[in-house]
Amino acid sequence: MKKNKEIDNLKQSATFSKQRHQIMKETKNQWFAARSEMYATLASDAILPKSKVKYHFHDPEAGWVKLDILFDDKIVETLSLSNVWDTDPVRDIMHWLERTSKAILEPTCLYIDGEGDDYLLQFDPLAFPTHEQRKNFPDHEELGVFSVLNYDYNADIRLHYCVCNKKMFISTIYNAICDFAERQSKNPPAGLNWANQLYPTNHAVPNASTKDSPNSVRKMVHALQSTELDAYTGRLRKKNR
Repeated sequence: MKKNKEIDNLKQSATFSKQRHQIMKETKNQWFAARSEMYATLASDAILPKSKVKYHFHDPEAGWVKLDILFDDKIVETLSLSNVWDTDPVRDIMHWLERTSKAILEPTCLYIDGEGDDYLLQFDPLAFPTHEQRKNFPDHEELGVFSVLNYDYNADIRLHYCVCNKKMFISTIYNAICDFAERQSKNPPAGLNWANQLYPTNHAVPNASTKDSPNSVRKMVHALQSTELDAYTGRLRKKNR
């Protein structure tokens, strides 16, 4: 049974890779067009109105976590994060934030495989603000453009973007990640199943209570902590963590 399951997984993986290659081939012009239009719009705007970006992680369900991305409290995209590859997509977002916090001129990207809907998250620093932008934005050195691009296997592309303060952007998302981890540690069985799948230990028991299966949950909470982001955002940790 286990061998058959592994074969099925390999077949599915090969199918997804083939589909992804085909759709990338078919939509590459749209890909450049969408991003070119975004940069052209940004280049023509002297004021660049800022937005507040928020992330909301839903509780896990059947190996998936829904992630709402909001601009000024309005949902612009909902991503599907999967643990099917035994890697933590929430932690991938955290590592992307770490790279973004250290970037000065270069953009940073994160690719997310949604198994049917693929996403690219990107943050572009406002490296060379105009005189007008320097005058209107005291925080111009921290400004950047956050964009989320979605392309699916129907060759449809959606691109949402906004100008935001990088430190506030990183701090808000990092807090959402930490809150998600803390919430799942108190959310049996869904939170424990998610933790056991991604951070297995010899003592982890699926569908167990927090008391019976604390190790995988503790590993997850610890894995979703970043000393780099703690220092960058000024986040204070609880003593019992």
